[in-house]
Amino acid sequence: MHERQTVWVVDDEESVATLVAKVLTGIGEFECRVFSSSSEFLAALKPGVAACVVSDVRMPNIDGPELQKKLLEIDDSISIVFLTGYADVPTTVQLMEQGAVTLLQKPYEHADLLAAVRRAVRRSEMLRKQRAELTETEERLQRLSSDEREVLECMVGGLTNKAIAYKLALSPRTLDRRRSSILQTMGVASVVELAALLERLRARRM
Repeated sequence: MHERQTVWVVDDEESVATLVAKVLTGIGEFECRVFSSSSEFLAALKPGVAACVVSDVRMPNIDGPELQKKLLEIDDSISIVFLTGYADVPTTVQLMEQGAVTLLQKPYEHADLLAAVRRAVRRSEMLRKQRAELTETEERLQRLSSDEREVLECMVGGLTNKAIAYKLALSPRTLDRRRSSILQTMGVASVVELAALLERLRARRM
């Protein structure tokens, strides 16, 4: 049985927050923590804990768009579903461009809310899995010697074995040994896999 995900509900209207929590917990798939303000929620939040936030857009002090900006700074893998009774186009565009999963107009269909939260949770899980994989890639790179790093750059640069051996003044046996060590250390079976892994790492760093 999968562990139930906790959804963090932020809305200054208690009746709205209570209904959202009731819809999400009623199917036994999620647990909920309810907050009456963004400040209260942010005070309780720790990086890596929340996967999905369901938030109102218009709230006193820290509104939905501002909350979204703060969450991006704290943990950009947190996915947000917005609820609003006032979905003006500029605000909607801003929220979606900043990575909101969706914006549901009140009154919303319960099925739409459940579907949006499921998408949000899957998105967060995917992002965190990718982040963990890239962290592991970084750690594996650190284990390579400087000599192996030179060979690695030539390998992913598309040079043939003969060209690498000539460029680095290596014997075929030494080159084969370093290539094998690199692939084993990086946890891949081929140069193609290695190049793809490093490209994902470079894209993440950008």
